[in-house]
Amino acid sequence: MKQPKIGGLTPEQLELITLHQHEWKNFVLSTERIERRKATEAMQSAYSLIGEEKPEFVFCDSPDMAFRIVDTSQPYLGRRIEKKIRKPLRGQVESQLSWDLIQDLSSRLLPERIVLEGQLKRLVDEKLQFRKFIPATHWLDIAILLDVGASVLDCSFDQHKGDVIQAILKHCGWVLPYENICMICDRPTKILSDLFDDGEYLHAEGEPAIQFADGFSIWVHHGEAID
Repeated sequence: MKQPKIGGLTPEQLELITLHQHEWKNFVLSTERIERRKATEAMQSAYSLIGEEKPEFVFCDSPDMAFRIVDTSQPYLGRRIEKKIRKPLRGQVESQLSWDLIQDLSSRLLPERIVLEGQLKRLVDEKLQFRKFIPATHWLDIAILLDVGASVLDCSFDQHKGDVIQAILKHCGWVLPYENICMICDRPTKILSDLFDDGEYLHAEGEPAIQFADGFSIWVHHGEAID
């Protein structure tokens, strides 16, 4: 007999979702140094899941440093990681939810991704004029969905793939995955923001709002890069 799809959310479940959102957001906006062993293990697992051999892992202090030294002509694996890991997991969870609940969760989870986290990715992409880096922000909504699906909604999914996605978010900063080499960049050493009438934005007065250990930095006013 076909299992009925999960419908609405109780007030208690809504409170738990908010807690999970804040927990994962803290990883994305962290300025702590990554643990290279755990980052390597997370990305090696991702390569294994898409049928690739272990690449050479190169650690950099910033996306700028990685972009300067990597050979971008080799096969890029970001889309395969998306197709073989992220999308199937989302499909597995959402197949157990009603359409209304999928829309409700999307509206609740998306803002957590597009505010400060989304600004961070956009500003670095624009500074480098390069959009192939996969930052921790990329995994935020699916990590929360998996966490909520398992602990709040009792959904089932491929646990190993889910663990890999959550490990990448927890232990990697910015990733640039190619066939034979995987660049793993550390987190920023500084992320500054301020609360304005129309929301919270990356922002700083008299200093960069985003800075990495090697000095790569972005000056930001009200969420927009300035010279």
